[in-house]
Amino acid sequence: MTGWGTSNRSVVVAGALALAGWLLGFQDAAQAHGYPGAQAEAQGDAGSDPYNFPNIKLCCERRRWKGPNGGPVKNPVPPGPQTVSVNCGMPTDAPRSYSSVQEGLAKIGGFGTIFVAPGTPCEISGVVFAGPVVISTDRYGYGARAKLVTAESCALVSPAAPNVAVTLGGIDVDGCLAVMSGGLSLDEVNVAWRGNHSAVTVNHGSLSVKRSTIRAKDIAIYAASAGRVFIEESKLATTSTGPQVVRLSAAVVQMNDVKVKGGAIGVLLDNVSEGLDLNKVDVYRGEPGDPYPPVSPGDQGIVVGGAQAMQDLPWLPGMDARRVTIHSGSVTGYNVGIAIGPGSSVAVEDMVVNGAAQGISVAAGSYAQMTNNRIKGTLANGIVLQVGARGTADRNEVQCVHGRCVCYGGDCSSRSNYVFGNGAFRMTDTECDD
Repeated sequence: MTGWGTSNRSVVVAGALALAGWLLGFQDAAQAHGYPGAQAEAQGDAGSDPYNFPNIKLCCERRRWKGPNGGPVKNPVPPGPQTVSVNCGMPTDAPRSYSSVQEGLAKIGGFGTIFVAPGTPCEISGVVFAGPVVISTDRYGYGARAKLVTAESCALVSPAAPNVAVTLGGIDVDGCLAVMSGGLSLDEVNVAWRGNHSAVTVNHGSLSVKRSTIRAKDIAIYAASAGRVFIEESKLATTSTGPQVVRLSAAVVQMNDVKVKGGAIGVLLDNVSEGLDLNKVDVYRGEPGDPYPPVSPGDQGIVVGGAQAMQDLPWLPGMDARRVTIHSGSVTGYNVGIAIGPGSSVAVEDMVVNGAAQGISVAAGSYAQMTNNRIKGTLANGIVLQVGARGTADRNEVQCVHGRCVCYGGDCSSRSNYVFGNGAFRMTDTECDD
């Protein structure tokens, strides 16, 4: 048995050496040929392609694209966004420079960026923005800003796709804008409008306003039917005779760090179907130094009107039943500071209401949770609820020149803790000065 094993081990060793020599020879031959099989495939050497099976087409093989007449196309990838310059005062002969915004739009096919030179204003009355366009001041960092103007015919934002936005940035608009679809984004934009309708209108689509000012003789922003309205670090104003400064009907409304001035009504929320958050929103009728100060108070500072669709199903424990919040802001110079309409469910927190006839008014069929608010100098009653309203008032400070601190129907009280309507409304830790 030992001899037999030794003999066979010799044969195995000899065979292994022969196989190793054959493999080395094969490697030398492949290197002499120039490249291994994978490189051969990449360079088109079918003879060395290990994947070159007959009648098999790989998913990633090169396609021969055809043009409109059947001929080959060198670059089948569609062109990306383009950039052009517009100078409405002195058009230049430079390539990609045009004399109007309309010409620039036509050149970029509604997809790209238009830089507008400061100087002569550019007319955009009736211009339709139908694609993802960015319009900004040329060399905005140098300080001068370009201006776009309209007559009674507003510029229209009307892209075909709902998620497409038109952006205006670092520019002035002496005119009006209307969103018919898609979205409009205003970033560091000054809008001034002297016509008889709103400066910015949203019929469908969404609106985003950041670090901008919008002034109008009528309504500054009117969203008749919007998806999302987002306003941040901006100032909005109408004259003291204007109907409202902001009027919104939208799925979602978010206002953060916003100044609202003028109007018979400061902020009117017709209907908010999914969520409302007013954070650091200051609403005031006028301010010291106004050349034409209002001769009388406004009607209402903030109005939450109509039932929210989010409240149309029964509430269950653990659910967020109050996604409508008004907090950390102020209302000054209106007969009613904050008015909560029937069917609404609202949390009012850390608000300051100055000099109103009624600080906070709550209609029947509403739920109001009022926490840590300061109502100062009211001329009638601080917090007024109709019979049928429900909610709580906790840690509020109420100062009345006339009237009582809290009234529920005809039942008024200046106590710190009191229960109204057989438990429908409870106030606790109220600081009352009447």
